[in-house]
Amino acid sequence: MKRSIRMYLLYISLIALFTFVIVGMAVSYRIRLVEHDVAADIPLSIGHLTDIHIKNYTKAERFASSIAELNDLEPDIVVFTGDLFDTDQVDESHVAVAIEILGGIECAHKFAVLGNHDYDTLDKLDYVRQVLDETGFVLLVNEDIAITIADQSYHIIGLDDYRSGDASYDDILATTAEHDTNIVLSHEPDTFETVREYAVALMLSGHSHGGQVRIPAFGGIYNVPGAKVHRARQTVEQDHVLLVSFGLGESLIPIRMYNPRQVEFYRCS
Repeated sequence: MKRSIRMYLLYISLIALFTFVIVGMAVSYRIRLVEHDVAADIPLSIGHLTDIHIKNYTKAERFASSIAELNDLEPDIVVFTGDLFDTDQVDESHVAVAIEILGGIECAHKFAVLGNHDYDTLDKLDYVRQVLDETGFVLLVNEDIAITIADQSYHIIGLDDYRSGDASYDDILATTAEHDTNIVLSHEPDTFETVREYAVALMLSGHSHGGQVRIPAFGGIYNVPGAKVHRARQTVEQDHVLLVSFGLGESLIPIRMYNPRQVEFYRCS
C-alpha cells in the first residue's frame, strides 16, 4: 500500500514538473514589445533590442510584429546592445535573417555596440559589422557621437565589449564632462560600476538574458559573468539610470523559461 502511494506521488510530481517546464517554455516563446516608463531626466523615447543570437532555425518573421509595433511608436533613437549571431559558422542565410530583422526598424538614429559573442571569430565580427552597416546602425566601439533631437543635444557613447574587446573606458568616459546629457551603450550591465562614476544619465545593456531560465518569484538561476552585480531590469542610483533588456535569444542551451523574449520601448521623462 505504501509503495503504491509513493509511486502515485512520484507520478504526480513528474507530471507537475513536466507541466511547469512546458508552461515556462511556452510563455517564453513569443516575441513581444514591452513599453516602460523610465524616471530619467531625458525627454527621449528609446527602442532597445539585444542578444538576438541568430541560429540556423531563427526565422525573421517571428520578429515582424514586434518590429512593426516599435515603428508605430516612433522612437527617437533605437539601440542594439550586442550578440547578433549564435553560431561560429555564420553564412549568408544568417546574414539575410539579421538584415531583415534590423533593417525593418524605421528610425533616423540607430546605434549599436558589440557583445562578447560578436567577437567569437574574426569572420563573425566581419559579418556583424556588415549587417549593422547595411541596416543603418552606427557601430560605436569606445566611440561617441553627438545628436540633436527636438533642439536638445545628446552625447551617445558606445563601449567595447568588456570581456572580449578593449575595456579601457576611462578616456572615452572622460568626455562626458564636456556634455550636458550623456547616454552610454554597453553590452555587459556590470560595467555600470565604472560608468556611474561619470556624468552619465542613462546606460542601456543586455547580456544577462535575465538568467535565461527563470523561476517565478525567484528569478534567474544562473547569472553570467558581466551580469552578476546588476541583474535587475532597471537600476537607479542617484542621477544614474541603468536599463537592462533580457533580450531576444538564448545561448549555451536552447531554452528560455518564464522569461519572455522582448523588444523594449522606453519613455524617459
